[in-house]
Amino acid sequence: DHLRLYVNGELIDKYELPTEANSPRRQGIDWEGTYRLPALTHDAHVVAIATGPGVDGSYWRTAKPYQWLSEDWTPRVIGCSEAVWVDVDGDGRISSARDYAQRAVDNAKGDLPKLLNALSTYDEATAAQAAYLISKAPQPGQAEQLKLALKSASPKTQAGFERFQESLHRHTQALSMP
Repeated sequence: DHLRLYVNGELIDKYELPTEANSPRRQGIDWEGTYRLPALTHDAHVVAIATGPGVDGSYWRTAKPYQWLSEDWTPRVIGCSEAVWVDVDGDGRISSARDYAQRAVDNAKGDLPKLLNALSTYDEATAAQAAYLISKAPQPGQAEQLKLALKSASPKTQAGFERFQESLHRHTQALSMP
């Protein structure tokens, strides 16, 4: 009953699909549709995630997973498309967010404002990968320079760096747990 479309892991659109009661269906097909992607500036992977109500029949009930945070649970089913790679730059090969980030980091040669400016044409995934790459070889004073430079970075670049920092923080917390 719901469909979500992701480009490089970022939600770009969502639909509430028609239910059986209000939509004619062909046998074996729950829904058909076409989606035109927004203009992309670089290669990307596209994934569709469909979810629906859980199965409640005694023949194949949706099992409750282990959930230690809450007793509340609504059964749902999930389906996922393959990752569809789109060769936007037309070079005949698929470049990942990590590939683009590596090129941007290499071209910036340690100049953080130059790096953040280069990342402005990319998505959050590329910025998060760049944040990871520069964290592996920190330079003296880099944290303060980065904090200052991020203030004028594009919103997607800022979001990608924030996402990386949050992930790093959760990872560090998990490692310190007994």
